This record gives sequence, C-alpha cells and structure tokens, in this order.
Amino acid sequence: MKILGSFHGSTTTERAERQVDCPYTDLDTSRGSCRAEAHMKEHPGKLLSHVLSDVPLDPSDLQPGSRVMLEELPAGFGMFPSKEGALSFGTSLLESCAYAVMGKALDGTVVFWNRAAEALYGYRAEEILAKNVAVLVPTDRAEEVRIALAQVREGITVHLKTARFRKDGERIQVFVTISPIHAPGGALIGACTITHDLGEIDSYVEDVRESERKSSQVQGLMDVVGMNAPVGLGYTDRDFRIVYMNENLAAINGASVEQLLGRTVEEAVPAIWPKVEAVYRKVLEEDVSVVNLEVEGELVSQPGQRRHWLCSYYPLHHGGEVSGVGIIVVDVTERWQADQSRLGMVDDIVNMLAATVEIRDPYTSGHQHRVAELARAIAKEMALSEDTAKGISVAASIHDIGKVGVPVEILVKPGRLNAPEFELIKLHSHFGYEMLKGITFPWPVAEMVLQHHERLDGSGYPRGLEGEKIILGAKILAVADVVEAMSAHRPYHSSLGIDAAIEEICRGRGTLYEPQVVDALLRLQKEGHVLEETTSAPAK
Repeated sequence: MKILGSFHGSTTTERAERQVDCPYTDLDTSRGSCRAEAHMKEHPGKLLSHVLSDVPLDPSDLQPGSRVMLEELPAGFGMFPSKEGALSFGTSLLESCAYAVMGKALDGTVVFWNRAAEALYGYRAEEILAKNVAVLVPTDRAEEVRIALAQVREGITVHLKTARFRKDGERIQVFVTISPIHAPGGALIGACTITHDLGEIDSYVEDVRESERKSSQVQGLMDVVGMNAPVGLGYTDRDFRIVYMNENLAAINGASVEQLLGRTVEEAVPAIWPKVEAVYRKVLEEDVSVVNLEVEGELVSQPGQRRHWLCSYYPLHHGGEVSGVGIIVVDVTERWQADQSRLGMVDDIVNMLAATVEIRDPYTSGHQHRVAELARAIAKEMALSEDTAKGISVAASIHDIGKVGVPVEILVKPGRLNAPEFELIKLHSHFGYEMLKGITFPWPVAEMVLQHHERLDGSGYPRGLEGEKIILGAKILAVADVVEAMSAHRPYHSSLGIDAAIEEICRGRGTLYEPQVVDALLRLQKEGHVLEETTSAPAK
C-alpha cells in the first residue's frame, strides 16, 4: 500500500474526521489495532485505510503519542465507495459460493437462487424465482419446514438434516441452514437458506472411513506378519526415512523399533548404507524391484561376527507415484555356513578324484588343475556369477576322471594312437559321467564332464551334440581343455605353444567353439592372463 500521510494521536477524533469525508468505520480490530477507511478530503477520490497501532480500538480513545498511518487501499480492497458497488460485490459473492444459496420472502417465495442451487436442484433461476419453496419440500417434511420458518421469524438460525426434491423428482438428503434476513432498520424481511448435499458429504466420509479401514487392516496384517515372520520387514519414505519395521529388522541393527523409527537408513546402519544406497535410489527413481541382493556385515550387538543376508527391495506406490521403498531381509548366515561346509567337502572330494587320475596318468599331472584355472578365468571374463564360475571350475578339476576306466598302457603310450585305442580314449567322458552322476553337486558337474568334447557343429563326442544343446559350462571347458592340452607336453607330442593353441581356437570360432567363449579367451590373452606354456616332462 502507498503511504499518503499520517497524524499523531494528539489529534482528536473530531479533528481527524475533518480530514476525511465520513466518520471512521472499523473493519479490522485484530492484533490490537483498528483499521478504518474513508475518503480523505485532501486526496479526493482516494480510498484510505487508517491503521491505528498499539492504541485502544475505539478511535475516540486516541491518546497523545499514538500514530495513525494513512494508506491507499488497492483497487477492489475493503469497503466500496458506493452502495451500488457493495451490492454488486455481494451478489457476485453469493453467486460464486460453492454451496446452494437461496433467498426467500417470509411467505416462502424464492427471490434469489445461485448457480450452486441450480446444480443441486436442477432448476434454472428463471424456473424457480417467484415460485414457492414448497416445490422442493417432500410432504413428509412440510411440518418440519413450518416449524423452522416460525423459528426464523423469531430471529433464530435453524440447522436441519432433511430431504428435498430435485426437479427430476429424485429425493436427496441435505443439510440446510436457514437464517433470518433483516432490513437496515432491523425489520425481518426474509430468510437465507444454505444447502449442503449430504450424498456427496456422506460419500466422501464413507470413502475416508473405507480408506481408514483398509489402512487399519493393512497395518494390522503388517503387525501380525511382522511379529511372526522369521524375516525382517520394513519400509521407508522417499527420503529413506524408516516409517515401519518389525522387531527382526530392528534386531539386525541392535536396537528397538522405537529407537529406529524416523531415522534414515544411513543413520540406522551407517556401515551397510554405502553397499545399498545405489539400490535404494534405483528402486525409488526407476520404479523397479531388486531381489535377493547378498549383503554381509556385522550386527551392532555382535561385533566381530559376520552375518549374511538376502535383501529384497520393492517400490511402494501411492497415488500413482513411488512413495517409498519396501524391504524384506532374510538372515541366511546358517545356510551360508552350511553351504561353505558343503563346498569344503566338495572340494575335498574333487581333489581326491583329481589326484586319482593323475596317479594313473603322470603325463597329465596338473592338466586338470590348469584347465580349471583357465576355465574359471574365462567364466569371470564373461561376467558369469561367482557361483557359476565355481561350478565350472569344479567340473574342470575332474573332467578327465573317466580315464581311470581306460587301460594305463594307452594313457602313457608314446606316439599316435590307432583307431581302436582312440575309441577307448573317447569313452573317458562317458565313464566320468557315470562316476559323477550319483554325486549331488550344486552344479551340473556330471553333464559338463560328459559334454566337454562336444563341438558346435556336432562333430564332437560322445553324443554328437550341436549348438545350444551343449551347456555353456561344457563350451567353456572345451576351449580351456584344448588350449592347455596343446600348450603342454604329451607322450604323443611336445608342447605346440600358446600361439598355436590360440590359432586353433580362433580357426574353430563359431564352428567348433562358442564365439563368446573364444572372444573372452582372446581378451584374457591380450591382458596377459592366459596359461604359460608347459614343456616339462612327466612327473616321476
């Protein structure tokens, strides 16, 4: 507002009013001040606001030292410079009201009808004005209306939950407020009725109640599941602040649920947060789930003891948007320890079997071990999982176990084998399969051993498998086996060298050997990770 002038409280009300066209009219008496407005004679046509600060609210009680600021009001603010303007504003105000507003004379004749009333009752203003309000009232509510109007004539405002008719005959439930209308002199001239559609209100209330019931049911289910499930359950908001968690999830952090609610995941588990922050953000920003992520760490309550968890993260939705992250955590420490123990036993068995072969065939001493190392390196270069790479390595460590079924004189025979002898050698993959198929490995070890001499074009043995019928582990094992065999000393040939072995593999890329496996081998060679040539004589 623009400050036009001021005067001190020593100015009497009479003197102050001589500066304006009309007496003060109080508009705002909040916060210990009085706001009045008038036209100032020195600024004709200007509508002013006199703000009396820190003085009694009655301008006649101004004390010396009080200061009155004269401010120009913005257009459309406060009182109107004319009664016509004020009347126009009031009419527009009633027309814009979201509730049905009806004005009626004391005899019930409708004299005002706003747009919300048209929408509620179905009558246009020109259809209802000058008609009696009785057209809206069901006969079983007529006495109720008569009593209400009698109260209004006595100056009482009436509130009713009642029924009315729409133009189309539909009976609707409404809540009405009927207030007396007085003329400026105080005489009662009519009544104002404001109507609320209870159908809409009841529907909204019922929707809210239904939502609350469902939320209560979901929360109750969460509480029951949370208390009884042997897993950690929880969810966060978009800021990764913990909104809900059960006791199992809280126990991982060595705290109670009450201590952790409201804290961020970073605050709750600072040691683990760097490992999972990217996952939380991926779930929230990309609206995707991340399932069975392996996380390891220490319990706050048990420092020094490593625990292993499988964690799954899910986007939670509300209003069509991701509102947070749901968390399921399973403690798999005991299972992990059992798996490690079982894998230890597998390693012991594999080492024993590998040693058995190499005792009978000293010329291939260390061959299986070197093939296993190369096969595992290829698997990891192909971005296979650590578990898959481990399984391929195990199969490679005993891929020639079937040679225990081949006469030793053939295994150590110098020079080339004749056709019948070679046919006996070819049986070793089948013999190995028969020996291993009864052992429960966590990987298809027996099948990899059986297939490691198969080739993509079907020219391999023992079954002449082609293409995708050969499992990936066997394809990797085949390449590693050829490379190591060609680069190592044999009774029937000296080492041909790594270069010759790589050349052979490249020549068979796509026909004999899986292209992806060959490409991984070449990358390893470029990085200097392929086996070095083995030219030593057989161990004695």
